[in-house]
Amino acid sequence: MFRLRPHKLVRPIIVADVGSNSAGVCLVEPGRPAAIISAERLTLPWKERTPKERTAGVLSLLDEACAHASALLARMKAERHMLAPKEAYAIIHAHWTNSQTSETAVLYEKEETVTEEMMSSLARKALEQTKEIDRSGIFEASVTCIDLNGYTTGRPNGKRARQVSITTLMSSFEPGLAQGARETLLRHFPGEVSFRSMTRAILAAVKESGGQIRNSIIIDIGGETANCIVMRDGIIDSHVVAGKGAREILMHIAGKGSAEEILSLMRMREKDACSEPECARLDSSLAEVELELTKSFGETMARLANLRRLPNAMTIIALPELLPWLVRFFSRIDFGQFTVTTQPFKPSALSPDDLASFAVAASGVRVDTSLALAASFVNIERLQD
Repeated sequence: MFRLRPHKLVRPIIVADVGSNSAGVCLVEPGRPAAIISAERLTLPWKERTPKERTAGVLSLLDEACAHASALLARMKAERHMLAPKEAYAIIHAHWTNSQTSETAVLYEKEETVTEEMMSSLARKALEQTKEIDRSGIFEASVTCIDLNGYTTGRPNGKRARQVSITTLMSSFEPGLAQGARETLLRHFPGEVSFRSMTRAILAAVKESGGQIRNSIIIDIGGETANCIVMRDGIIDSHVVAGKGAREILMHIAGKGSAEEILSLMRMREKDACSEPECARLDSSLAEVELELTKSFGETMARLANLRRLPNAMTIIALPELLPWLVRFFSRIDFGQFTVTTQPFKPSALSPDDLASFAVAASGVRVDTSLALAASFVNIERLQD
């Protein structure tokens, strides 16, 4: 099991992960891979809330998770010679954020030497083309891909090309949450606070990963929404935020019962530990929900496949209790009319183990996939600086 690196002073980074109905905080020691020293996720009770109530609730969870991390840091400073953190990152999920990609290209009469000024001009043009973004709430605007003559490159300056294309990502988020999250983090961890979108975090991890995830549709099912991203060769091709999040799915399954009971029952079902009547009732409820999900996700897939058919590979990020069922659902329901092979999707669940080359939990630390993604992204970004 991964352990802290001995015989050196550690200055951890605070990484907060803010979902639509939850907040998590972890302490990260940068490295290859990073060490997740501690992790905690807190979730609001599964019930409907007004936007104002949800904002207040999530900020309260963030404050509680930060307080826990701060207390742990105070103990670690003496026990492990740990230095006080100077940086905090907040990774913000869809529902709070609106992320859009844009691409622009230029074709010259002959090959030209690529310059920094040329790249800056194209990047500004691409960002200006971004629509449906509240520009007063922009917190990130970055270049995610540069192609020279159709080939992706990370170091374009000084190279020669006739065709140059740039893809950018711009994100804005809800101002009340932005201010509250910044104030909360600074209250517990004075220093520099940076915000990033989970869309950007997913993109960074995918670009650094190998295998099918670079050409797949990624479905990140949060508390209130499902963030659906189509990746082609590690680049965002299309992106839709759908309205079916975990809360609505769970409440539909639960009916007059509670979402917490359903989560417990689904855990038991995967272990073959629920009684026959309980499993029968759960299966009946799941069958009803699947009809609604088929319609909802069918409409989402149609939007994503508007210009090009979708990759067959699918990567799902969701509550661990829902993951086995969701993987079976997307493999069983025939969405082949939207895929490049006209065959059903081939879904798989993303887990912290899949991110082990970027970030690994220290011995005794339990971390969920979203926090592992957030920590991985922060480590990737710092190593690339």
